[in-house]
Amino acid sequence: MIRTAVLSSLVLAAVPAALLAAPPTPEEIEAKTGAAMAYYREQGENFDIESPEFVAVLDEQLEGVDPAECGLDEIRGMAMLWMYTPHAKPAWIERVREIGNGEQWLDAAILLAQYVDAPAA
Repeated sequence: MIRTAVLSSLVLAAVPAALLAAPPTPEEIEAKTGAAMAYYREQGENFDIESPEFVAVLDEQLEGVDPAECGLDEIRGMAMLWMYTPHAKPAWIERVREIGNGEQWLDAAILLAQYVDAPAA
């Protein structure tokens, strides 16, 4: 029994964290987007969507979220986070394209058309 527990622990320790990742819950998505919106509201008229400070806030909210673990619902829910991060956006777009190769092709195409550009869809 102890040997099995030790062996299980060793196997789990060898598995990369990304393989154990789960998509964020609706509550987590709400908290993440809420943090970004709070920053936006604090800036008032001085808000610049391309400012490094805003991008850093977005990056912080996306930290630990693996696009490969997210479905279209999570991707849509976090669109305002990934859409404005120049280095994260390509990974999220690629994930939508992956989903678009399956049964959800129409939903993926609509999402690309909404957030990227119609020709990409």
